[in-house]
Amino acid sequence: MSVSLALFVMFGLFLIGYLLGQRQGLKHGYKLGQAAIPLMLRERSLELGYCVLCRQGDGQQFLRSAGDIVLK
Repeated sequence: MSVSLALFVMFGLFLIGYLLGQRQGLKHGYKLGQAAIPLMLRERSLELGYCVLCRQGDGQQFLRSAGDIVLK
């Protein structure tokens, strides 16, 4: 009886650890997606020459001169 109880407890702890890890992974992936999507949209807009969200523009509004870029 004690072996089955120990296996049950071990399985329960494994399941709790798995679920907590999965939740943490989903949060991390969501944050990575939030950081990557604006960059991907800007890259695609520059490639196509117009805004991929509103489909306006001729591509010139996306280009900046070297004087507009500020490095920190």
